[in-house]
Amino acid sequence: MGDGFYIRDYAELTSAAASQPWWALTFDLVVKLGLVVGLIYLTMWVLRTYVGRGRSGAARSNGRIDVLEAAALAPGRSLYLIDVADRVLVVGATSGSLATLAEITDPAAIEGLRRRPPEPVLPTPFAEQLRAVSEHLPATFMQDKVGELRSLAERFRGRSPTEERVP
Repeated sequence: MGDGFYIRDYAELTSAAASQPWWALTFDLVVKLGLVVGLIYLTMWVLRTYVGRGRSGAARSNGRIDVLEAAALAPGRSLYLIDVADRVLVVGATSGSLATLAEITDPAAIEGLRRRPPEPVLPTPFAEQLRAVSEHLPATFMQDKVGELRSLAERFRGRSPTEERVP
């Protein structure tokens, strides 16, 4: 390092033996990856449990006041449909104030607002979609595609697909 270079040479870095055995490095990597994935799940759980409450179509309460719907219009600005006794209020909310924008007292309109639309249909899981598609394919379709991928990989490596593989 006395020759004025601050960064070690690549050859010097690669010639040095590893300071830890491979299995210790692998274990360390797996533990850290597990920690990151665990933190992601914990964050999602906290967001769903505490932050998502009352934002997307509020849950029915058994009290006298019920938020029928909430919609974010812009950052810090929201619109709420609030069921209070025998009327529904349209309330605008900003970061500093609340304002009643309209009051709905028509019984037919209130009943229509109180009725909830049916729950959205969840998308079909990927495994079921793959199974449905694969049922309609010929039996050798996947084997043909794997063969095509192997020949493409061999061509990419510069060998012809017909050359003998050397183990």
